[in-house]
Amino acid sequence: MKCFIIDDDSTTRFLISDMLESIGGTEVIGSFESPITALENYLKQKPDVIFLDVEMPGLTGVEFANSILPETKIVFISSKKEYAVDAYGLNAIDYLLKPITLPRLTQALLKLKSSLAPEPAGAVEEGKEHVFLKTGDGYKRIKIEDITYVEALGDYVQIYTAETKFIMNGTLKNAYSKLPDELFKRVHRSYIVNMNKIEKIEDGAIVIGKKIIPIGRSYKKEFSDSINTFDL
Repeated sequence: MKCFIIDDDSTTRFLISDMLESIGGTEVIGSFESPITALENYLKQKPDVIFLDVEMPGLTGVEFANSILPETKIVFISSKKEYAVDAYGLNAIDYLLKPITLPRLTQALLKLKSSLAPEPAGAVEEGKEHVFLKTGDGYKRIKIEDITYVEALGDYVQIYTAETKFIMNGTLKNAYSKLPDELFKRVHRSYIVNMNKIEKIEDGAIVIGKKIIPIGRSYKKEFSDSINTFDL
């Protein structure tokens, strides 16, 4: 994902660029103090998303947003709350108040990702071997391969690793669409498992650590076809 950062404050531009680099998955292809200069480069470079300050000399962020193609995503930046209504009126993905923090920027990127066209099932982009999962005080970076299984719980899903679990809003179907299908399989209406974490299969169930996960009838054939048995 390629982005512009447009802000007349150099410190803000540097901080956003630095945080995007630490998160990964986003390439800064232009950092501009002047919105006029950014607009001149916009069609040449065609960024996917623009982190855009609202108040700037020469051209405001709202005026800039009205001058570009609708498919370009916008994340507004401001030190004031009162411009938020105008920003969301332009279908902005998010509105970040300064000073911007890493957890808040990560949240905006998650919104941005969900707004983009879905990737092919099972695709894991280079640099996307990790995900950020929400915790009580922000987001924790974990390896996708460390997820052992995912369990549906009403309007929530619980994502488990060997050490901990994360509870998030959403559906199991949505969680499944974000996981690489060469590694994860849905085995029950309430469970997704990491195939590399399966220790045993017995009595119609999967054993991962101390957890026994049932194999649903409608998922049994697909699961059986996906495992490599060594029957003689």
